[in-house]
Amino acid sequence: MHRKIRRLLRPLSAFLLTALFLVVCGVTTAKNGRDFAGVYHIRQRTDLGDAVRIEFTASIQNFGDADVYGATAVMHGNLHSGPRYWRSPSILLRGRESTVLQGVAIVPRLEVEQWDRGAPPRLYVEWTDQQGRGHRGNVELHRGVIPTVR
Repeated sequence: MHRKIRRLLRPLSAFLLTALFLVVCGVTTAKNGRDFAGVYHIRQRTDLGDAVRIEFTASIQNFGDADVYGATAVMHGNLHSGPRYWRSPSILLRGRESTVLQGVAIVPRLEVEQWDRGAPPRLYVEWTDQQGRGHRGNVELHRGVIPTVR
């Protein structure tokens, strides 16, 4: 009985610790309504030789007060300037709320090895404001567990 309870509480405790971390970070960083942080988890890997196919989940928290409409999340590489590994469909990031995204990307093996050693993927939120100006906000990512809702 105790094992079942522990097994059920483990994802909940990971979620609560992650949420607490994001709240503490948000209190100190939100400026101009456009700061983002998140947690990512690689669900599956497939070896493709010099590359790895990853299936991942990311939870992005918008610490700003304003909603961000028509945004896209974009994953870029750390090793090379510019390669884009993945782009989300258009999303709404509500102020002070989080959004969970899932994706599949083909990433160079060296990049994934960097992630395994603690360097997180580079994830940005890109959007256009009402005046037509483009913006890009960095998502401070950390590896963690993202609980599934059933």
